Amino acid sequence: MMGPRGIYNVYVIPLLARLAVLAGRLLSVRFLLALREGIDVSAPLDYGPTRILLRCDGWIEYAGRRSACQKEPETLEWIKQWVGPGHVLYDVGANVGAYSLIAHAHTRGQATIYAFEPGVPTFGQLCKNIRLNGAGAEVIPLCVALSNRTGLTAFHYSNLRTGAAGHALGVPTDSLGRPFTPVYSQPVLSYRLDDLIAAFDLLQPNHIKIDVDGTEVQVLEGATSTLREPCLRTIMVECEPQTEAKVRDLLCRHGFQAMIFPGRPNILFTKA
Repeated sequence: MMGPRGIYNVYVIPLLARLAVLAGRLLSVRFLLALREGIDVSAPLDYGPTRILLRCDGWIEYAGRRSACQKEPETLEWIKQWVGPGHVLYDVGANVGAYSLIAHAHTRGQATIYAFEPGVPTFGQLCKNIRLNGAGAEVIPLCVALSNRTGLTAFHYSNLRTGAAGHALGVPTDSLGRPFTPVYSQPVLSYRLDDLIAAFDLLQPNHIKIDVDGTEVQVLEGATSTLREPCLRTIMVECEPQTEAKVRDLLCRHGFQAMIFPGRPNILFTKA
């Protein structure tokens, strides 16, 4: 006599499998695409003073990007202490825009923020987050890379998910300098920051945040004139171990002092 488990294995599981196949045949591609486009998931950023929403199209954004304050408390404190109304902030490597939106909320929409993000999937999400939070007039997204040369440069993707990091400009190496095989390589517009400001008459920055997974030295090398501007007061750089000494030397030669956060990769540079 067949027991309950045997009945389940012999009859129920095959029936469920056949129903699943039938459902797949009945659901058209048009229906599935419409269903996907209709799903709009957003979740609040872990920023207490004001409600900031981020679109979450995957686990990277839901579990990682919306925890920006917990992930980098020193960056949050830097924004709260230094970035004020009327200031100009350059967010270099803005990703989906968490820190740009925090600066926007902190200044109550009275700062101008240029958000630089060359990765196309993430740039689209950055634009959606800016719109979602009503920050379109103050947060300006720019789909360009910053480096020490102006021209077309290969941008190598570690993956194509929104909110992902670990991409590389120029040479496909990760943040520790190790080669990786990109899932896709794309030519992108790469600018020296000095050239970009001059070409498009951008406002000079009072503050710069740099998080570019290993090319922070190249970004700074392309900003020699900008670093000499008296209005530039602070620079927050996420340094990789192999670039920290070069970053500190370069910025100290431009009159900045370094503030270290023990156990953290970020270094805050302020004008001496």
